[in-house]
Amino acid sequence: MMWRMGPIMVFFGGTLIISVIKIGMLDVLPLLVDPQTSWFKVHIVWAIFLSTNVIYNYALGVLSDPGSHKGSAYKKICKMASDKFGKDFLKDLTARTSAGPYEWTRCRKSGMPKPPRAHFDSVTKRLVIQMDHYCPWLFNTVGWGNFRYYLMFQYHLVFSTVYITIMTYRPFCTVMNQKAYTGPHQNHEANAGGLQALFTECCWQLENGTVINRSQKTMIVYLFMISLAVVMFLGAFVLWNTHLLVTAQTSIEVQINQKNESKAKAQGLVYRNPYDQGWWANWKQLMGPYPILSHLVPYWPGPLWPPYPTMKMHSTYPNSKSNGEVSLQVQTAKHGVSDDQKIKRIPCRRGSVSSSSPTPYAGWVVEMVQRQKQAIE
Repeated sequence: MMWRMGPIMVFFGGTLIISVIKIGMLDVLPLLVDPQTSWFKVHIVWAIFLSTNVIYNYALGVLSDPGSHKGSAYKKICKMASDKFGKDFLKDLTARTSAGPYEWTRCRKSGMPKPPRAHFDSVTKRLVIQMDHYCPWLFNTVGWGNFRYYLMFQYHLVFSTVYITIMTYRPFCTVMNQKAYTGPHQNHEANAGGLQALFTECCWQLENGTVINRSQKTMIVYLFMISLAVVMFLGAFVLWNTHLLVTAQTSIEVQINQKNESKAKAQGLVYRNPYDQGWWANWKQLMGPYPILSHLVPYWPGPLWPPYPTMKMHSTYPNSKSNGEVSLQVQTAKHGVSDDQKIKRIPCRRGSVSSSSPTPYAGWVVEMVQRQKQAIE
């Protein structure tokens, strides 16, 4: 059902964006700012800049491959894994219900090699690298390949709607609080004689002295209400997605990390997200190694290559050349609050096992927590 609704929601969302741009720039802005002034040109340039970024990022969010097993990025990563870990690495992978943070497995639903942080999207029936969620407004999965466009679309949409809300706030209050009066209003369609006819209709006068009719009032109310709703709803959503980005989490991994934190806390330990490299390094993983101001303009380059941590393999595979340590902050729970003397960072490793052996990472947090706690005590 959600898949079938996708094209309808993309059409509706695109139509809504275009209507706001058209009404705002061509119909309402000339009523608020004198077209003969230089300020009008400044507003037009700013509106074009915001509109271009919104449309550009929305289009790429819809059209870009999120990192699915059908895309070129996934195939390239699989080839890199075979070259690094051995030619039989992908063939020997098995499906597991639980895996370590850096471990490759086999997807039970698609049967494809499953890189770390990849998940199967049940809506699009694709295995997606660093999958976050399926977005019906994009008619696409949000993942490693298009998260940047998804987030930048939200940023620029919020900037645009904040701008529109500010511009239309006072005119909106004026037309809503002011009683309409009957007066002349020019009809902009020329009559047969080439003259503009004057009609008597309900009018409102804005603070700048501009007289508007009922349809123009409707446009102002429409822009203000739509923009305010987007700012209130999408603003909180943007803050949440930014939090996920700088903490190296996806919407799926938030739930996983919460469970691991609870397990660690029950043992008197502090769980640390194994993918967290610091907010700036986390930002660059998906947004690219570019200055923050460069994201203000449309451009094509995407996230860092390869997707982290697809090439950071644990020693669970015989041919793996790396340990892939997981850092846990371990503390005793005797005094409740930890201090520098009671907290240690312990690298946790598992021994080399065959890929056909039982799940080596089942309950990996609890098992390591128990062993490390015993070692401290």
